Amino acid sequence: MVRRCDRYVLREALGPFLLALAGLVLFILLNVILSLSDLMVDRGVSMTTLLRLVLLKIPSLLVVAVPMSALFATFLGLGRMGHDREVLALESLGIPLRRILLPLLVAATFVGVADFALYNWLVPASEAAYQDALRQVIYREGT
Repeated sequence: MVRRCDRYVLREALGPFLLALAGLVLFILLNVILSLSDLMVDRGVSMTTLLRLVLLKIPSLLVVAVPMSALFATFLGLGRMGHDREVLALESLGIPLRRILLPLLVAATFVGVADFALYNWLVPASEAAYQDALRQVIYREGT
């Protein structure tokens, strides 16, 4: 049964998680776009082809960004709760620290399982499609 303090702890970590995930994916995507911009300039690749290549690269970016975002959200959420003395307030109500951290542990387990599934099933297919599309661009559109 999910208690009110569990929802509160998860809500404290959800905002930083989404913000960090968006920021990291954007940061890594900029690197991918810069590396693919040579194709656009040198080979005259269309914008839709470039967008397709970028979209095929997103699953492999998420595999890296999701765990780092979870770590960032945990540090930021618990750090803010500790700074505002909310952890101390919850402990004074008789809630042990292990119970306060339990929702984050459960969420981390879900994130780990989702990342494992993403890495083992979606990334190989998207990387193969990315490599095929890149070869097609290099060998066919470039001539």
